[in-house]
Amino acid sequence: MNKKSLIIFDFDKTILDKDSFGHIIFNTLTKDELQIIYDKRYDNWVDGYNYSLKQIKSHGISKTDFNKLLDELSLSKGMQDLFSYIKEQKEKYDTILISCNYDYVINYILNKYHISDIFSEIIANPSREPNPDENDQFIYVLKRKEHKCNNCNPCLCKNYSYKEFCETHNMNNYNKIIFICDGRNDLCLAKELSKDDVTFARKDFEFFKSLYKDNGMNNLKCKIEIWENGNDIVNYLKANQIC
Repeated sequence: MNKKSLIIFDFDKTILDKDSFGHIIFNTLTKDELQIIYDKRYDNWVDGYNYSLKQIKSHGISKTDFNKLLDELSLSKGMQDLFSYIKEQKEKYDTILISCNYDYVINYILNKYHISDIFSEIIANPSREPNPDENDQFIYVLKRKEHKCNNCNPCLCKNYSYKEFCETHNMNNYNKIIFICDGRNDLCLAKELSKDDVTFARKDFEFFKSLYKDNGMNNLKCKIEIWENGNDIVNYLKANQIC
């Protein structure tokens, strides 16, 4: 059996062009409420998610209104083309998503754009519907089990999550890991990858910038490619016959 490549996607500012949490809170919360989020800089982002959801509900915003805000979010340019290519070459790629966001938002967007079937696994913060005696939020975000990484937010370490994935899957099925990302919190996972692997860093975003600070490139063994458009990744996969 021919080996595949495993593609790992980040979500916000990678699959989505913008940060979904920022879009939601800037369009629903007051300046004072936003300031509370900035001032507290929640140790665990899940607490920030739940605070914002509680305030959103207190303003009379319904779940339907919330979903309409999500409808305003668009995929990054060329990302749909990348997903179409992956679907066409499904015998060559397995695809997972690892995000510090929560699964309600992620699943809503994936279903909206008809791309949920691409991902064999989604690793994110879980969420649930309210119980009958709960009426202060229409979504409750739950905390995952704690990890031991000192560099990542307690809600999720992508490297820790990737290692958990490796423990439950036969990684000998893959000849290459391809990580597509944008942010500073993606660095932890990128450091884990080998010289045979590739990380795609979004140009001018935080991960890209970190490569040129504090000898960031020297901390990585994997190959670094830069992307601005999903078609940059498609072209690279085709040109290098990555499978």
